[in-house]
Amino acid sequence: MVGNYYIRRHAGRLDPEARLIITYPATLILCLSLILLGFSFQHQWHYMVIAIFATAQCFGVMIVTTAINAYLLDCYPEGSGEVSAWITASRNWSGFMSTYVQIEWVERLGPARALGIQAAITFASLFLIVFLQLYGKRIRRWQGRMVFRVWK
Repeated sequence: MVGNYYIRRHAGRLDPEARLIITYPATLILCLSLILLGFSFQHQWHYMVIAIFATAQCFGVMIVTTAINAYLLDCYPEGSGEVSAWITASRNWSGFMSTYVQIEWVERLGPARALGIQAAITFASLFLIVFLQLYGKRIRRWQGRMVFRVWK
């Protein structure tokens, strides 16, 4: 739906940066769900409320990661294997680090503050998306195509 609208407005062309548009509402979902999840843990709300906010957070994460994957693979189709490997490694590192750091963080600050700070960090990451939408095409043009050295 978003892609079709973009294509109609841009003479039938879908730039990789168009893939990032959906990250804006998804980031809003992520931030709200993190804040409300923090309050639900802090105030010990019903477990179904916690489940709903945790589901909303997972929903937002899936949308954002899918959009970023599509963007990177559209930008670098000749390096799809390398791009996918870096994406997978980044997911693993962030998954490990979030659980490694977050438990102590929640114990020290409480769930509402810790997840509120995480929501603020998530929202701040939108500046990277804005930067890529404004300058991504120029950066790709400047760096040129990916070139792989073949070993014999």
